[in-house]
Amino acid sequence: PERLQMWVDGALSLQCDRLPNPALRQVFGDEPGPKRFERTAALVDVSPSAAYVVDVFRVQGGRDHARFFHGTFGSLKPEGLSLKPGEGFGKDVLLRNVRTDPHPPVGWSATWTIEDHYKLLPAGAEVHMRHTDLTRDAEASAAEYWINAGNLATMDEQWIPALVTRRRGAAPLASTFVAVIEPYAKTPPIASMKRLDLVTPGGKPCPDSAVALEITLADGRRDLVIVADPGVPPAPVTVQSGWNVTTDGELALVRRDAAGRTLHVTLAKGTSLSVGPLKVAHEGEKTLTEWNCS
Repeated sequence: PERLQMWVDGALSLQCDRLPNPALRQVFGDEPGPKRFERTAALVDVSPSAAYVVDVFRVQGGRDHARFFHGTFGSLKPEGLSLKPGEGFGKDVLLRNVRTDPHPPVGWSATWTIEDHYKLLPAGAEVHMRHTDLTRDAEASAAEYWINAGNLATMDEQWIPALVTRRRGAAPLASTFVAVIEPYAKTPPIASMKRLDLVTPGGKPCPDSAVALEITLADGRRDLVIVADPGVPPAPVTVQSGWNVTTDGELALVRRDAAGRTLHVTLAKGTSLSVGPLKVAHEGEKTLTEWNCS
C-alpha cells in the first residue's frame, strides 16, 4: 500500500508512506502516539480445504481504541448481540447505520453471506465468512462502510457490512483485540470456541494481552492456540493447566482428537513446549517446529 494511517483520540498518530512489500516500516511520532501497535495473525489448517485465522491486535496509548473489520459485498447476521442505534466514530470515518451493544458477551459472532458482486464465482457457489470476537471488556457495533467498488478511473460507491470492536478508558489505555475468522462454503469448520486463562509457573495470572483459545472443530478435534505477549519482560513461561501445557513460545498450537489424544504440536520462537509427558524443543537455530504425533 502507498499509505497507512492510524488515528488515536482524533489525532493522526501513525503514518507510513511508500510502504515496502513485504516489510512494513512503522513511523511513530511523539505523544499522543501509540506506545504499542502490533498484530499477530495465524492461519491454522483444519483440512486440505478449510482453515481459520486467529487475529490478535495489541494497542497501547490514548483513551479510545476501535478495531474496524469488514469483508466484501453481502449480508451480515450478528449473533449474541443486543444492538441498538449507536454513536458514530468521527466525521472522517465513513460508516453509517451504526448499531451498538455496549456490553456484549465474549464470543459474540457475525456471519457474512457473500454476494458475488463482480461475478467471479461459478453458478450456485455459496461463500460465507464468520467473525467471532473474543475481546474482553469491549463494545460491539455493526455498521455499513463506504467503499469505491470501481477503480481510479471509475466511481462505484457502495456500502458494505462492517464490524467495530471498541474499548475506552483512561490513558494510556492498553487493549488486546482477539478474533477468529472462518471462511467456508456451506458448513463452518468450527463448532465452538472460548478464551482460556494463562498463568505463570508460580500460578500468577498472565495479563489479558497473553491469549489462549480452545477451539472445538466440527469433527470433534480440539485446538489450543496460545499467543503469548512478548512485550511482558522477562520472556514469559505460560501454563494452561486445563490442557497440561507449558511453553515459553510466542505462538503455540496443540491439537487433540475427540478422544483427547495429542495429534499435532506447533511451537514458534521460544525454546520448548510440553504437553504432559511430551516435550517439543527447537533444534539448532530453528524458530519454528512442528511435530505430528499420528
